[in-house]
Amino acid sequence: MDELTKAMKQNGLKTIEDFLCFPKYLQIETVSTCNARCIMCPVEEWERDSKLMSDELYDKILKEIEPFADWIEMITVQLDGEPLIDKKLESRVQALKQIGIKKVTISSNASLMTPKRAETILRSGMDEITFSIDGATKETFELIRIGLDYDECISNVISFISLRNKLAPEVPVRIRMAIMEQNIDEFNQYKDFWQSHMGPLDMAYGRLSHNWARGSDNYSLPDVQVESELNGLPCPSPWTSLVILCDGRVPLCCIDFNASKKLGNVLDSLIQSIWQNQLMAKIRDSHAKHGRSSMLMCTNCNVWDDSSRVTEKIPVPL
Repeated sequence: MDELTKAMKQNGLKTIEDFLCFPKYLQIETVSTCNARCIMCPVEEWERDSKLMSDELYDKILKEIEPFADWIEMITVQLDGEPLIDKKLESRVQALKQIGIKKVTISSNASLMTPKRAETILRSGMDEITFSIDGATKETFELIRIGLDYDECISNVISFISLRNKLAPEVPVRIRMAIMEQNIDEFNQYKDFWQSHMGPLDMAYGRLSHNWARGSDNYSLPDVQVESELNGLPCPSPWTSLVILCDGRVPLCCIDFNASKKLGNVLDSLIQSIWQNQLMAKIRDSHAKHGRSSMLMCTNCNVWDDSSRVTEKIPVPL
């Protein structure tokens, strides 16, 4: 069963055409900057007309998604930057919950998640949070996440979990490692450490590094990746997900960080009209017929591939 068929079943849809009403999943990039310079991230290449989404644009997005609140499964208030840099994050999460969005989430590097900020985040209505922690040791973490302090980030996450247990025990916490050559040997240690701090709803897992939509390059680790005919399969993203950059542009997907394949701009178009426009239809048709190999940007991309997700310990070679 390919990823698109799985997505249909997970969302209770009978046909592919059912997806065309409105995106089921949205990412709204309210801020496009970061306080880290991780070795796998192209942060220095991000190009935006504005680094912070305006209130006017955010309000426009809210008005357009409100009629589809029951349809939408999840909204992530972030793309690739550090969401806690946005001082309006909590009020923006609250606004999404007020219009009836079922699930609102973010992914953070934890460096700014002070106890005070943790409380406001938990009280905002946030439904789930992921922390990106890419090492089990200080040396490895700080080698990968340049500019961050390991001890500070670990302490912030543990404190967040403790406060979550008191204020919002129903909110799951995810601890995620981007698995790459520099840290793969620490994954088992990583899982053991975080599982000792987690509650029943939480999870520590890994995702294989990806190629940031750079065509035929593949940064994955084939010795742990499950073999699949990935390029012959359509990516479910064109049917399920829409990303809005902080300057209003809509890229091909969450990996198209500079909208090199621009689908439209919500400053001058409706979200639904972009979702249903001819360019989107053409992309869907190409993916349906030829899979990821139909587009250079999509070739070898494993972001929407279950085999890139590592939840069990990695066998250690003898």
